[in-house]
Amino acid sequence: MVEYVAITNSVDSLLAIYDTSTFSLVASFGTSGTPGLPGADGLTSPVDLAIDETNSILYVACAAGVAPGSSGIGFVASFDVSDIPTAITFVDYVAFDEGNGTLPQGETTVPIGLFYDDTDSSLWILNDLTTSSGTPYPAGFPYLEAGALSVSDAGASNGFLTAHIDGRTEDYWLRQQDTKLHMDVDRRKLYIGNVGGVEAFDVATLKHQLHFGYYSGDSGLVGGSSMSPLVPPAAFPSINAANAVASDVLSVDGSLRNLILFTDGVNNRFVRVPEDAYLGDNVVTFSELNFSVPLSLHGYLVKGNIPTSKVCVEYRTTSTGSWQQLAQTDSVPASSYFQFRVRVTPDLIDIIEEKSISEIVIVGEQE
Repeated sequence: MVEYVAITNSVDSLLAIYDTSTFSLVASFGTSGTPGLPGADGLTSPVDLAIDETNSILYVACAAGVAPGSSGIGFVASFDVSDIPTAITFVDYVAFDEGNGTLPQGETTVPIGLFYDDTDSSLWILNDLTTSSGTPYPAGFPYLEAGALSVSDAGASNGFLTAHIDGRTEDYWLRQQDTKLHMDVDRRKLYIGNVGGVEAFDVATLKHQLHFGYYSGDSGLVGGSSMSPLVPPAAFPSINAANAVASDVLSVDGSLRNLILFTDGVNNRFVRVPEDAYLGDNVVTFSELNFSVPLSLHGYLVKGNIPTSKVCVEYRTTSTGSWQQLAQTDSVPASSYFQFRVRVTPDLIDIIEEKSISEIVIVGEQE
């Protein structure tokens, strides 16, 4: 089975598809360096794409170019790629500015991010409304919205949304204009890159859940209305801006960890954030220990600046035994085998203030 990768080149207004086994170019759409429209075999500033693998439909977001009947620049187009590597065939203009430019009207102003959700047959679009007359906020305020546009198997818009996320509420403000969105389809979570990190939403409820990222030296928030959302007041974020975002699962010590991955373009770095650090327990399991002389345990001491109440030390005396909690002052019968694990439950402030454990001392004696 041959696998392909599609890449948009916004500078040269080009879509290129490569064979991943040979790293060779097998098909392209557009004329390099010449902006155009899909109806005339061209593209203008393509910035993102999404694929409906089942129906071989590729969606491309163009941040510039005026589609037929459009009132402004920018559009989303669909392409049939079932004949790759032979041809890329233009299908339809899926969304563009018909006078309003907002997603609830089935329109876009400047689409900057795409993700296809095959569960709902919907195309998630990140729409930059900053310069649009359709924005509900004063001119000059960065304002993005996200919505899932229902699309047909053939790659045409059905004219309605299956979901919509406003760009500004009392809890967040989507204001990073050079960014992307990503969905964890299995867990039904949507991630949108933003100034200072990544915003996470529950797709089922469309509720904002968390902000992944932090501002250096300041854990406070200011604001609290739709016109002045909660944002960190510090001038310089430790994470400047998330320009692209993805999610993954990593197995650590036999436990699955959900990770948020994104690029920080201003600081030229790639950031990996453990989602579980914000949502619940963080568990580290240590290697088993075998002693020639049995040991009894009398408790433990935590060194560091994280509150001891948020640290739990557990042990077991066989490789398949159940885990038991070790009290700070305890009396555990002697054993020649011990395995330990540490469970930490920080809150967001602990992570922002970089609280940590420098050392854990297990107190015991030989029998």
